[in-house]
Parts: sequence; structure tokens; C-alpha cells
Amino acid sequence: MISDVEDSTGAIDRGDYKSVNMVGAASIVAVLNACEKLSVPFMFGGDGGVVVVPPDQLKAAKARLGALQDNSPSLFGLTLRAAAIPVAELRKVGRDVQVCKFKLMGENHLAMFTGGGLELADQWLKAEGDDRFHLKPDEAGRSLDLEGLSCRWQPLKSLSGVMLTVIVQNSRQGTTSQLSHAIAKILGRSINDFAPVQNTNLKLGSVFSKSFSMERAALKSTKGRYMAYLWTVFTALAQRFADKGNKTLGHYIPEKYRNEMKANTDFRKFDGAL
Repeated sequence: MISDVEDSTGAIDRGDYKSVNMVGAASIVAVLNACEKLSVPFMFGGDGGVVVVPPDQLKAAKARLGALQDNSPSLFGLTLRAAAIPVAELRKVGRDVQVCKFKLMGENHLAMFTGGGLELADQWLKAEGDDRFHLKPDEAGRSLDLEGLSCRWQPLKSLSGVMLTVIVQNSRQGTTSQLSHAIAKILGRSINDFAPVQNTNLKLGSVFSKSFSMERAALKSTKGRYMAYLWTVFTALAQRFADKGNKTLGHYIPEKYRNEMKANTDFRKFDGAL
């Protein structure tokens, strides 16, 4: 399953990057919730995502992602492309989808992909006039489940005056680690020290911020309008109280959560490119 926000560049230029990120994350959450407790590999691309779904979960995944596609314009003001592309079709033209599991702090992990399959799948998704694998209207379900979708932090501020993203596509094998060492040498210390998420800029947003309004919109389909509002306000205030006093509240341990946020943010990853 692959998704992409149409004209995400234009939306970001208008300052609507938060909505783009939320829709991209929502496309993953919708499919993961469809797969219930089955652990499946996925990748977040900022304006979309990829989830590798087994055949027995495909119908449910299509229904949930299709429901998000139908509701994305009203919930987030953005149009979502979505497709279900069989790995077998990619292999027919010499591409593959190989995946490994990279364990992070706690029980979290990232999926890392290679084989060129995701790059081609993205091209097929965006190709004009080619809708072989696009989700059909009759495949969309009525049930939209985005439980677990949230981003309650304020936009991260640069610690050094600029945030730079570098995407490198290798021209030959065996250069990834060399490149990482070269970048660290230029920086003067470990790349991890330059992760964008640090305690000094990780601050909770206001309950009246756009992030919370989008979270409420995402929960409205399962909790109802008023319950979604009450739930987000209550949990946000409880989180702020725990965070400010560094107090454990149920399963929420502020210091542990922050450390995991810093360690698990995928500021450096591999998905065919570094």
C-alpha cells in the first residue's frame, strides 16, 4: 500500500506542512489499524507512506485507506493518492522490495527498504493516465479509523540557525558508511549530536493549535465530535501536567518518553537512499 499527498510542494509553500505530514502519517495509521495487531513494515515519507501488507489483510487495508482518501479533503483540505501495488508486479520489471528491521529505543523500530521497488511504485502512483493499481471508489470502506494519530509538539526550532536535509542516492554499493563518516568528520562530532529533536526545542503545543484541531478531526469518526474534543483536551492537559512536573501518569513517563522521542526520530534512515 502506497500513498502520496497531491501537490504537497504547493501546500508546504503555503505554510501548510503540518497538514501534509498529518495526512502522510494518517495513511500509515489507517492501514496499521486495519491490520490490527499484526506487525507489518512501513515507511513514512513526509507527504505519504508505504505499508507492506500480506494478502489476507489487503481487503481491510484497502477499505481503511480508501476511507481516508475519501475523507482527506474535508478533514485536512488535501487530496490523497493511494494505490495497492503487488510486489510481484515490481519484480516482473526487475525491481524488488527487500526490507530489514532496525531496532530503536524501547519497543520501537524502523523498516529500511532496498531493491528499487519503492522508487518505481512511487512513479506508478504519480503517473498520469496510469491507474492500474489506484484504489477504486467501490473499494473504500465507510469506517475511518485513525486512532493513535497525533502530533502534539510545537514545530522544532533549529539549534544552529539552519536545518539541512541531505538525500544521497548511491551510484555504487558500499559507500553508505563511508558517507556517514565523512559527514561526521565535517561536523566535528557524531551525527547523532545534530539530531533535530533535543530537550531544548521539544515543547508541547497549545490545545488550540492546528495540531490538536487535526487530531480531533481524525478522531471524530470513531469517537464522535464532542467526545473527540473532550478526549484531546483532557489527555493534552494531563500530559502537560505530567511533563511540567516530570511525574509519571499511568503509562506516560515524561523523561522516558522524551528520550525515546529523541532516539527514535528518523532523522537518518535508509530507503534506497540515505
